[in-house]
Amino acid sequence: MISKTYLSLCMVLAGYGECGSDNIKIITEQGSCDNLSLSVECSKEVTVHVLPRFYEYKETLQAEPASEFLTAGVNISLMQKVSYFIKNTNSAIITVIAENSPDNVHYVKEIQKIFIPPGSSGLLVPINFSKFVRLSVNIPQEGNNSIIDTWLNMQQY
Repeated sequence: MISKTYLSLCMVLAGYGECGSDNIKIITEQGSCDNLSLSVECSKEVTVHVLPRFYEYKETLQAEPASEFLTAGVNISLMQKVSYFIKNTNSAIITVIAENSPDNVHYVKEIQKIFIPPGSSGLLVPINFSKFVRLSVNIPQEGNNSIIDTWLNMQQY
């Protein structure tokens, strides 16, 4: 995360006299700040307020009975809040587990599981810190072919 102090310094270096977020380009050691929402106040000093950003990643799984399905791994390293919403359209209870990875290759399942009844939705918040996260969705033998919708909601500030 880019600190407010560091952004203020970048603003001064980027052009002290130019106000407004439209005409300021910030490049830091951590990379470009193009994806940040900025509110800039100009007077004799430049004050930068980094506004929260919301991201959503939706994935639909085509589910078959007696199977485990994995969502794509997502880099959450710069996010402060992360949660998954899962909608079960299957005819049986599904089991959902978050998995964590340092490199998007080697994943470890979390201890926490949620069980989502047919026609219901569930919420899962990963409890372990990691760079990447994905979901493991298990469909029981008595389930049917169906669609499982997942939404990953993330907030950065």
